[in-house]
Amino acid sequence: MRNFLGVIILIYLSLTYSCVRIGRELPQNPEKGGVLAIGITQDFESLIPSFPSTRQDNSIFDLIYYPLIRVEKNKVYPGIASEWEFSEDLKTITFYLRKDAKWHDGKPVTASDFIFAYKLIISPNSNSLLKGNFRFVKNIEKISDYVLKIEFTHPYSSQLIDCEIYPLPEHILKEIPDIRTSDFLFKPIGNGPYKVIEYIKGDRLVLEKFNEFFEKTGFVDRIVFKIYDTPQDVAEALKMDLIDIGFSLIPDVVMDGLRNFDKGKIKNYESNRVIFIGWNLKKEVFNNIKFRKIFSGLLNVDSIIKNVFKGYAVKAKSIIPPSIWAYDSTLKDLEKTETQELISILAEYGYTNRKPFVINILYDNTQELYRRIAEDIKKGLEKTGLMKINLLALSPVEFFSKLISSDFDIFLLSYPLNEKVDLSPLLSTGGIFNFMGYSNKKVDSLLNLSMMTLNRKNAKKMLSSLQKMLQSELPVTPLIVPQEIFAFSERIKNLENYASGLVISNLDLVWIPSANRKERVSFEIKKEIL
Repeated sequence: MRNFLGVIILIYLSLTYSCVRIGRELPQNPEKGGVLAIGITQDFESLIPSFPSTRQDNSIFDLIYYPLIRVEKNKVYPGIASEWEFSEDLKTITFYLRKDAKWHDGKPVTASDFIFAYKLIISPNSNSLLKGNFRFVKNIEKISDYVLKIEFTHPYSSQLIDCEIYPLPEHILKEIPDIRTSDFLFKPIGNGPYKVIEYIKGDRLVLEKFNEFFEKTGFVDRIVFKIYDTPQDVAEALKMDLIDIGFSLIPDVVMDGLRNFDKGKIKNYESNRVIFIGWNLKKEVFNNIKFRKIFSGLLNVDSIIKNVFKGYAVKAKSIIPPSIWAYDSTLKDLEKTETQELISILAEYGYTNRKPFVINILYDNTQELYRRIAEDIKKGLEKTGLMKINLLALSPVEFFSKLISSDFDIFLLSYPLNEKVDLSPLLSTGGIFNFMGYSNKKVDSLLNLSMMTLNRKNAKKMLSSLQKMLQSELPVTPLIVPQEIFAFSERIKNLENYASGLVISNLDLVWIPSANRKERVSFEIKKEIL
């Protein structure tokens, strides 16, 4: 018999993350068949869920793989685990796996596949972004092929969410020394509703329905992700009916290229990421909080929202976006500063109009909006006559190499958050994304305690204190919370139910009426040669 406190805590956990023991809601009377064509601008960095991308949406994993449990918008659905139960002390969760789940080669999915993926992520040589998800995991044990037990150091509010583990096929990968340099990286064997049948780097990814998938989803026969050079190309392909859905859209494209788009709909939703400036706190001048505040106070974020985002963004006051439960709505805008304050602080370091302070802004050259943000910042700050701003657009590899080696002044980046609100990788001492070199024992404590508590109200109080400290110290300067924009053809059914950030994850639930399907020979845009 569980003690009374244990029962109360268990009920709290269930309410905090609604445990929906039935599957996702299926559309009524969908027609099966057809090809769904999707336009994007960024190539895939990985098709292995244990090593997600640092720069792009990783929802593609939900089509190729199926996790232990599935978490969407604060709800927990069964995945490969059809049922689970907590121990009396709430430190252990036992999962009961489906016996009809299969890998795309027909082999059964077992507890060993989850343990294999877990060990790969936490291995000493792993640089997986998911490593921190398991910092409170004490042990994962195989009870049988279809029973898996996860033991934690203590119960905490996002304990169940941390069990959203994607398996990897041990029978295929156990003899491969480094999966990230193997063919499996882009030719994976998954266990989800769709399997990879073709991947051409820089061109396309083709998925085909896996007929032995245990859920009755996957209504279209094939999903093709066509990789275009620019957002403008995506919009053009959409207007030419070469694709059904266009992602990677930017405000200019919506305002101009899709102004008269009448074959479907354009949707936008508030992003779960904040675009920010990161400071090299190991360098002189940048390690001066007074300078960071003056610099940040001179930025004209309203200009960026108007000129770069065309209104499809809001000003960020925190590294946590307003759409996340932990956001502190009492935060004020950063205090505006005057040029005279900049003159005074730079004079202390020997900089004048005749000897302006040079700042290099680094950004990822695959991010068109970052380029425009950087140009707007440069234009505004160089008007002071006290600073010269150099813009360094680097490839993703060069960009992160510079950040890791602290070879930068400031950089532009975004940090996505989910319901777990784990800021440790970005802000804790030694965090994997803490390129700034920021270290604050109080912040470390708040980050840790907010993750460990069972009470979300307490967690929010801690994270509110954290946000106020960050606004005071500015290891990063929050700039923009962008809107995510996509457009789709009117022929696509059941897409709008997921138009708030879960589109790709749920493409196995959309369908195309047979009368409206398109037969496409090519997805290439024919451009005039001048």
